[in-house]
Amino acid sequence: MAKVDEHKSIMVMNVLAFKAYGAFMTTDEMAAWDKENSCVDALYSIDATS
Repeated sequence: MAKVDEHKSIMVMNVLAFKAYGAFMTTDEMAAWDKENSCVDALYSIDATS
Protein backbone atom coordinates (compact mmCIF):
# COMPACT_ATOMS: atom_id res chain seq x y z
CA MET A 1 0.00 0.00 0.00
CA ALA A 2 1.31 3.46 -0.86
CA LYS A 3 -0.01 6.85 0.20
CA VAL A 4 -0.29 9.18 -2.79
CA ASP A 5 -1.56 12.22 -0.86
CA GLU A 6 -3.95 13.00 2.02
CA HIS A 7 -6.92 11.64 0.10
CA LYS A 8 -5.56 8.89 -2.14
CA SER A 9 -3.70 5.61 -1.79
CA ILE A 10 -2.74 2.72 -4.03
CA MET A 11 -2.75 -0.94 -3.03
CA VAL A 12 -1.28 -3.76 -5.13
CA MET A 13 -2.47 -7.27 -4.29
CA ASN A 14 -2.21 -10.78 -5.64
CA VAL A 15 -5.85 -11.90 -5.46
CA LEU A 16 -6.38 -15.57 -6.24
CA ALA A 17 -10.15 -15.59 -5.65
CA PHE A 18 -11.26 -12.52 -7.60
CA LYS A 19 -15.00 -13.27 -7.29
CA ALA A 20 -14.70 -13.72 -3.52
CA TYR A 21 -12.77 -10.46 -3.22
CA GLY A 22 -15.45 -8.72 -5.29
CA ALA A 23 -18.14 -10.10 -2.98
CA PHE A 24 -16.25 -8.73 0.05
CA MET A 25 -15.84 -5.29 -1.55
CA THR A 26 -19.58 -5.01 -2.29
CA THR A 27 -20.99 -5.83 1.15
CA ASP A 28 -23.43 -3.37 2.73
CA GLU A 29 -20.78 -2.50 5.34
CA MET A 30 -18.20 -1.64 2.69
CA ALA A 31 -20.74 0.36 0.65
CA ALA A 32 -21.67 2.37 3.77
CA TRP A 33 -17.98 3.05 4.57
CA ASP A 34 -17.32 4.12 0.98
CA LYS A 35 -20.29 6.50 1.05
CA GLU A 36 -19.32 8.01 4.44
CA ASN A 37 -15.73 8.55 3.29
CA SER A 38 -16.40 9.50 -0.35
CA CYS A 39 -14.33 6.50 -1.39
CA VAL A 40 -14.24 5.34 -5.01
CA ASP A 41 -12.67 1.96 -5.71
CA ALA A 42 -11.03 1.25 -9.07
CA LEU A 43 -10.10 -2.41 -9.55
CA TYR A 44 -7.84 -3.62 -12.34
CA SER A 45 -6.95 -7.19 -13.20
CA ILE A 46 -3.77 -8.22 -15.00
CA ASP A 47 -3.55 -11.76 -16.34
CA ALA A 48 0.10 -12.75 -16.61
CA THR A 49 -0.56 -16.31 -17.76
CA SER A 50 -0.31 -15.59 -21.48
